[in-house]
Amino acid sequence: MTRQFALFIHIAFILWLFFKDRKLRPMTSVALWIPLLWIMIIGTRAVSIWFAVEPPQGEVSDSILAGGSPFDRNISLLLIISGIIILLKRRIQWSVFIKSNLLALAFFVFCGISCFWSDYTTIAFKRYTKDIGNVIIALIIITETNPIQAIRAVFARYTYFAVVLSVLFVKYIPELGRYYNRWTYQVMYCGVATEKNTLGEILFLCGIFLIWDITVIFTRNDKSANKIDIITRGVLLAMTLWLLLFVVHSSTSTICFFLGTSIIILMQRTVVKRQIRNLGTWSFILLFLILFVYAVPGIQEFFAGILGRDTTLTGRTDIWTILLNQPINPLIGMGFQSFWLSRYAAKAGEAYYFVLNQAHNGYLETYLHTGLIGLILLIAWIIAAVGKLRKKLFLGDSYAILLFSFIVSILVNNWTESSFNKQIVIWLALIIALLYYPKISEIAHDNEAGENVLPESYTPK
Repeated sequence: MTRQFALFIHIAFILWLFFKDRKLRPMTSVALWIPLLWIMIIGTRAVSIWFAVEPPQGEVSDSILAGGSPFDRNISLLLIISGIIILLKRRIQWSVFIKSNLLALAFFVFCGISCFWSDYTTIAFKRYTKDIGNVIIALIIITETNPIQAIRAVFARYTYFAVVLSVLFVKYIPELGRYYNRWTYQVMYCGVATEKNTLGEILFLCGIFLIWDITVIFTRNDKSANKIDIITRGVLLAMTLWLLLFVVHSSTSTICFFLGTSIIILMQRTVVKRQIRNLGTWSFILLFLILFVYAVPGIQEFFAGILGRDTTLTGRTDIWTILLNQPINPLIGMGFQSFWLSRYAAKAGEAYYFVLNQAHNGYLETYLHTGLIGLILLIAWIIAAVGKLRKKLFLGDSYAILLFSFIVSILVNNWTESSFNKQIVIWLALIIALLYYPKISEIAHDNEAGENVLPESYTPK
């Protein structure tokens, strides 16, 4: 297959999927195109890279660390302003929303305040503004007349774009879908992303969504679906699995995919749903087992061997030790997204032949930026949000099951990667899953696979 023909086939497939979903997974309002554009940008590459058709670098550039491209910044600002206008036109009960998300508000307010003690206040505020953009985009989705259908529409279209183009880039346009490790010169695959681990995160999220979408079709007897639609779901899932298992080779992303998929499948069984009442107990047991594995070297080596990793998780535990020994303020950290610009980051990287730019652990990175206060607020927000999902999980609500699978898989991913407060798609997915809007959540039951709507008194513009 020639490159030109492959390009035509893949683009045509994407356009056809978009076209058929006008009826099968319609956008619930015109405003929903703003979140879709936002997700396509943060879930692939910066707009400046797309237009310049630059090859992937596999590393975070100095310009991005310093504050990002002015062109990309203007695009983000335009989408954020558009999102604010959309929300202001909606009849949202802000007082109810704020009361239902006090811990989320406390976390983001503290992140904003932490910009003031950063050594790079201007850059910290720029990054904080973009992160608030994620919240605005999430709010547009969850305050749609039908948030279930909105999530389904947006993530379906993003999956078409990200997965199909990744296959195209990896197989037929290597200068866009591959790069070389600068130390080993080994070929690495990045697809629509800029490096392989990010592609792995995209794939496990899209894979979980596709499994959920297929489950909805079969368990809810979705009459809007047809054989062609089911076949396309299977093709997309096959593409995702091929990239994840045979191209990217990311152990963490593979574990997250199978974990999220297991949750979706097992939650269809009554015996599993009953265990939701003991969610706190099971979480405590899981935490104890994780600590036990790390405390006993023999067990740690055993599990590392199963996962194809060494006991240092490819050097990650060494990095964690070095970072934990940095003399930062343990309560408030270095300021929002500021540690990697500080002198401590340079000092931490002295043991390596390259510049460290992430902790490879989202919880540790949150601690470095916002200290124990920020980390505790984040964890408290997550626990509170999961607690609000418990009843719906017990009742077998498929929308709640999707959100729960997102939460668990993303939290596990953050054990070896850093995604909190980042401009990446899995952080936005986590925000969507954690935010709670009672008026929507109480009405939008998923008895008809997301087909029921809200009263006419609530009308997004």
